[in-house]
Amino acid sequence: MNLNFPFVLAIVMAINLSACGKKSETPHKAKEQMQIDAQLLKVDMDLAMLEMDLRTSQTVDCMIANSMKNLEAKNKIVEEMKTTAAGECAIAGELAEATKATFDALKSAGAVNSPLFVFSIYKAESEGSKEQRVGVFSSVEQCTELEQHAHNLGMPTSKCKEWESLLKPMSESSLRAK
Repeated sequence: MNLNFPFVLAIVMAINLSACGKKSETPHKAKEQMQIDAQLLKVDMDLAMLEMDLRTSQTVDCMIANSMKNLEAKNKIVEEMKTTAAGECAIAGELAEATKATFDALKSAGAVNSPLFVFSIYKAESEGSKEQRVGVFSSVEQCTELEQHAHNLGMPTSKCKEWESLLKPMSESSLRAK
């Protein structure tokens, strides 16, 4: 039996090492999801921030919803929290998917060549509510459809409006001066 001990130990260590590698993939993927897109940053910093916010919200909202699935619903509040989390995950996924083509087109064009549209979702926080701008959409119809869907899920929303960058682009001359 002592002859097999090193062999068994080697197998156990190999299994543990392979399991460690698998556990670390998820945080790395989440970290990648929460990084700003360099191509969009060249188009407009505000657009890059909006796109990163969408991906981050999708990652975080779905992680919360998945962790809450296993909670036992002992009262109405827990059940409402689970429903809210599932709804936020669902709408975050829909928003990320619906805006992907628009963001891809912006990256390909390297500029904003037509009107874009956004709306806001207001999320409850301890001090009140936090406004999260959502978009960008290539048409007001697509924006309105998703705004209505989020609203129907019980999320406070604003109406769609034309996107304007909140961040002023830096001119090349100001970049050279630094």
